Amino acid sequence: MGFIEPIDYDEVVDHDEEIKGFKREINRLLQINSRTDYYIEDSVFGFGLEIEVSAKVQRTHFMFLIAMLNNIISLVNYRGNFVFDRTIKGDYGFEICLDPLDLEECTEVYYKIREIIDFSNGVLSVSKDFACGLHVNIKADEKIKAEKFRALFEIIDVNDTDTYHFNEYKRFIDKGDYDNYIKFQQNVANKYLAINLLKKDLIELRCVNSEISKENFILLLTKIKNIFYGEI
Repeated sequence: MGFIEPIDYDEVVDHDEEIKGFKREINRLLQINSRTDYYIEDSVFGFGLEIEVSAKVQRTHFMFLIAMLNNIISLVNYRGNFVFDRTIKGDYGFEICLDPLDLEECTEVYYKIREIIDFSNGVLSVSKDFACGLHVNIKADEKIKAEKFRALFEIIDVNDTDTYHFNEYKRFIDKGDYDNYIKFQQNVANKYLAINLLKKDLIELRCVNSEISKENFILLLTKIKNIFYGEI
């Protein structure tokens, strides 16, 4: 019996098509959406999170990636959905969009997700090196936005890089009062500021460092909650 030379997989597979296939499988797994849909219960004050995640998509660790994503899906469950994000660097970028949760549940869920991402050892990442960030969405009608805008703006410390992260999509700019800020967003900046006021019934704090420590995260959410409950 003659010797049969082994097939070199790298020579017979179209790698671009293979990666496209992997990405389609991720889309199906995450039931990826084109936009964020929040379920907001009127009687509950909560924090809706958008967690930007970068994924490495390669044959050598694809099944491991799928296992990590399944762990995240099980954790998110009824609490939210997944959205594709082209601004995130890396092979594949997506956002985990959590419906508004109270401070305790928000913190618990976020750091369980971070634990999975940390365990992935770089297969999943929320690092600013991949243009990842963390957005905190706060329920507020237009009157509340105008009343609380300045207090929320003033808790942002541009020197506190452990808590905040700015880039071309999350710029810090002080346009003075609420009306000027809104006008600037509508005419010039769109959503690309540290605080986005253009979402209906929401204020979006876009500039949170997604690698924030639990201590700083709880402190930040507590400050926000105090602003909206009139305790400061």
